[in-house]
Amino acid sequence: MTIPTPIVKDFELDTEIVAELEISLSAGRLGTYLKATGGDRTDAVRLYTWNTSISAAFYMDRCKLWRLRSETQ
Repeated sequence: MTIPTPIVKDFELDTEIVAELEISLSAGRLGTYLKATGGDRTDAVRLYTWNTSISAAFYMDRCKLWRLRSETQ
């Protein structure tokens, strides 16, 4: 079964930026994205940044819900 790769916004990433991100991310963390992109390093970094953005958006909503719940108790 093939897992579809999400469409990730295209933005400029040169090899130096990709290399720096590979150093800063753990092998396990980056490995997840490399597997999802078929080993394409640039797409793996794009997918990582996309996932980070989505996670941040949901985190803020979750915090608002938690605060609302706390105020009603």
